[in-house]
Amino acid sequence: MQSLPIPETRPIVDHTAGPIRRLRKRAGATLEYLWELSGSLRLARADALLIRGREKETGLPLTTAYFGHYGSHAFVLKRIYEEFETVERHEGVHSLRGPRWIARWSDRASLLFADVELLYDRPFRRASFLQIPQWIRQKYEMPGTWSEVLGSFRKNTKKTDLRRVRKYGLTYVITRREKDFDDFYHRMYVPYLRMRFGDEAIIEPEAKVRRQYHKGALMHVLREGEVVAAVLLHMLEGRLAYVWVGVPDGLPADLFRGAFSAMYYFTILHGYLQGCHEVDFLGSRPLLNDGLFRYKRKWGTRIEISPVPRGNILLRPQRLDEPLQHVFARSPFIVLANGGLTGKMLWRGTPATERDLGEMYDRHFTPGLDHLKVYSLAGFTAGARAWAESAGLPVRIVDLSTAADPAGVFCRS
Repeated sequence: MQSLPIPETRPIVDHTAGPIRRLRKRAGATLEYLWELSGSLRLARADALLIRGREKETGLPLTTAYFGHYGSHAFVLKRIYEEFETVERHEGVHSLRGPRWIARWSDRASLLFADVELLYDRPFRRASFLQIPQWIRQKYEMPGTWSEVLGSFRKNTKKTDLRRVRKYGLTYVITRREKDFDDFYHRMYVPYLRMRFGDEAIIEPEAKVRRQYHKGALMHVLREGEVVAAVLLHMLEGRLAYVWVGVPDGLPADLFRGAFSAMYYFTILHGYLQGCHEVDFLGSRPLLNDGLFRYKRKWGTRIEISPVPRGNILLRPQRLDEPLQHVFARSPFIVLANGGLTGKMLWRGTPATERDLGEMYDRHFTPGLDHLKVYSLAGFTAGARAWAESAGLPVRIVDLSTAADPAGVFCRS
C-alpha cells in the first residue's frame, strides 16, 4: 500500500470548476445524451426472431420470441440457454411494429423478449413487460474520515481484498504520458475485455478512450515497479470516475485478483486524498448476483438509475413453466418501477421461511434499491409472513401459489 500516512480526516479541497470548464462539461454531457438518444432514430428497423433451445439448468425445451436490435441479445440468451437456434427470422421490421410482431408468436413462445431503443420501448411497457435497465450505475459516497471509509467495506473485503494488496506489496502512481496510454489501450484494456467478456465485450474506439485520457489520468498499480493493472480515471468537481480498466496478459490467478482489489482500493484512496465527495464506478449489469455488480457492492457502493438514455431489456413470461421458473429463480434482477429501482426475486420449491427471506435480504439488498420484492410459487410460512411485517426492512412478499395467472402477477405487481 502507499507508504505515506493516510490522514484521518478527508482533506478539504476546492473542486469548483471555472465557468468555461462547467460550460464545456454541460455541453459535452448534452451532446453525449443527444447522440445516445439519436440511436433510436438510427435503429428504426429491427429483427424478429423465434428462438428454440435447451434451458441451462433443466435441459428442457424453451421457446423465446425476440424483437430488437441485438443490444442485449447475447447477454440475456446466454443466461437462459445451454444451447439455442433461431428457427424463424424476419429482418428489417420497423421498430414501431414490434409489439404486433412479437404478439404473433405469443402462443408458440413461453418468453417474449423485446430489445429495442428508448423511443420504441413504451408500447412494450404498456403491455406489462418487465422493464429491466440495460445498465445501472454504482457509486461510492466518500465519508469524512478514513475510519469511516474502512468501515464502509464489507467484512470479506477487509479479509480478502486488502490482504491481497498487502501480500503483494502493491502501490500506485498516477501518470499522464502518451506512451503509457498506448501501452494501456493495446496491451491491457483491449486484451482484458476480450478475455473477460468474449463476444459480449464492448470495446471503445481508441480515439474516444484517448480523449478521455487527455481529460483525466491513468492509475498504474505496481508490484516492485512493474505495472500489473491500470485504470483510467477522470475527476471533475469532486467526483472521481473509474472509467476503463486493463490488465496485462499472463498474471498468476491470485496476483490478478490482487491487482483488481488494488484498483478499487487505490481508486477510493486516491479520491479520499484528493478530497473527492464521490467515486463513480459507472455501469453494471442489472443482476443482483452478477459477479461485477457484487464485487462493486462489497466496497460499499450504492446504485442509481443510469443517466444514459438507453432502451430497456423488456421481458414477459407467458407462463411460469418449469424452465422459466429456473431462469428467474437463479437470476434475481433489478427493475424500473415507480421512478425507482426494485430488486425482483422468484422463489420456488418449498414455502419460503423467515430464514430464507433474511438470507435473501443479506445477500442481495443494496443501498439505492427501494425494496426487494420476493415472489414465491410455493407460498410463505407463517413465520416468514410475520417477519416480513415486523422486521422493518425493505422487503415485500407476493404469494403466487394461489394466483390464477402467476406469470401475469409476476410481471404486473
